[in-house]
Amino acid sequence: MWETTYRGIYSNEKLDKYDIDLNENKFKDIIKQQSQKLFVVLNDSQIIGYVSCGKIMRPFNKYTHDIGLLYLSKEYQGKGIGLNLFQSV
Repeated sequence: MWETTYRGIYSNEKLDKYDIDLNENKFKDIIKQQSQKLFVVLNDSQIIGYVSCGKIMRPFNKYTHDIGLLYLSKEYQGKGIGLNLFQSV
């Protein structure tokens, strides 16, 4: 999802150096945190998107909770799935 979502937004160098193992550990940390939730969207058994939310990790104004991550595979964008994820959390 990183590749298809951010190619053209982030530099090719950053995307080409994407560390899957490092980011896998970041997701595992999110899952372990009591104050964070990670929801995954499946089509059959394939992950097509995800959203994380919970207690705000970086203080901002008076807010106490935020959406940390929101990704959706390119082929599923524009179908209202991302909006449903956003509104659900």
